[in-house]
Amino acid sequence: MHTLTVLILNYNQPELTIECFLHNSRHVNLNSWIVVDNGSDSRNVGVLLDFARENHWCIINYGEKGIDSWNDLSIIASGSQNYLILIPENLGYAKGNNIGLEFIQHVLHSEYVLVMNNDVFWDDDIIQPLLKGFSCGDDIFAVVPQVIEPSGEYQNPQFLPEFIKLKQVIYRLLFPFSIAIFRASGPKYRYQDQADSLSMKGNETVRMNLNKYCFIGCFFLADMVKFEEIGFFDPGTFLGTEEPRIIHKIREKGYQVIIFPGIFIRHMKGESCRRMHERKTIIEKFDRSDIDYLEKYCHFNRVQIGLIKLGSWYFRALWVPLLSKIQKGSSKSP
Repeated sequence: MHTLTVLILNYNQPELTIECFLHNSRHVNLNSWIVVDNGSDSRNVGVLLDFARENHWCIINYGEKGIDSWNDLSIIASGSQNYLILIPENLGYAKGNNIGLEFIQHVLHSEYVLVMNNDVFWDDDIIQPLLKGFSCGDDIFAVVPQVIEPSGEYQNPQFLPEFIKLKQVIYRLLFPFSIAIFRASGPKYRYQDQADSLSMKGNETVRMNLNKYCFIGCFFLADMVKFEEIGFFDPGTFLGTEEPRIIHKIREKGYQVIIFPGIFIRHMKGESCRRMHERKTIIEKFDRSDIDYLEKYCHFNRVQIGLIKLGSWYFRALWVPLLSKIQKGSSKSP
């Protein structure tokens, strides 16, 4: 049995994905790595294919049969340790990862899965210490470390959208004057302050308050049996709110999440969405996912949803293009 498998979703970023694998695999001895290519263009797929062939990875084309073909792959995959699964089209974050999870479920039968972005890096063997978190109780669904972005800010825990989405509307409608307002009330809504409060407890592990927080999905270890039980990721979202949806589903089962405040990884936040000309589209996709989540899981009413849509439209239509022009102008300055 493969005790732990790492799952990475790639979309048109083969160099970053390869760098992620080469760097992180040096620091830990894991059973298997899976890269799911989510419909990248032919050039980027070619880079991944060349790497996979040179390093003797098992290459799998996810065809029309879908998961019905996994059982046929058991013999082929049994001699390999790492896998490249090619999807012919971009199915989004949730469905793309679900294909990798179904492969683990039907072929590898791993005990645990590490779901991570390709822009996450660590420098020590943090996996074995994190796995000890599952010994905290039979109700542990996932274990997460502290996540640090390039600015030095912490990213765990994240607020559940229902606690901050309407505040985000106020922020957008009053922008840029809202910057000063929210700075004044910053400690209540900043992730850094929430993370500092965890660290100050001095505990090796902390059970996350799932009624208020969720973990950031760039890196988490999950119990595969419990993940299967909740149906993996909600396929109804293309990009965004994957983690809050998981939190709602595991709360119904009575499961918990453990965070290790003293174990750190680096997240090059925004690398997968770094191109400025894509920002408007990305914000739109995240907002659409937020609205679907708030309607489906939190039962927001029409007035609340209407305000959220107004704030989203106003910010995307006016400020995103303006901020993009300002950033481009400053980048050209000597």
